[in-house]
Amino acid sequence: MWIPWCDNVGQFDSGKNILFEAIGTSEQGLGSAQASITIWQSGDYIFQSFNDRFGSGQLVAGNSTVNGDRSAELTDSGIRLY
Repeated sequence: MWIPWCDNVGQFDSGKNILFEAIGTSEQGLGSAQASITIWQSGDYIFQSFNDRFGSGQLVAGNSTVNGDRSAELTDSGIRLY
């Protein structure tokens, strides 16, 4: 899975990221999962944000280093990359 490079808020705001959005409700089995997660690459790592803001990014769980093919798993605590 290719993940866009984004090194600043201007790039982020111009769409250099991937937005995952959950469709459904907790009654349909989403539990405490985040409603939306945005991911991007910056420097040597892949980051995620739960409020669609560059400044609040945190490292993605799992294989958060750049380069290589990825598979993504959506979990209650965010995205995990393999």
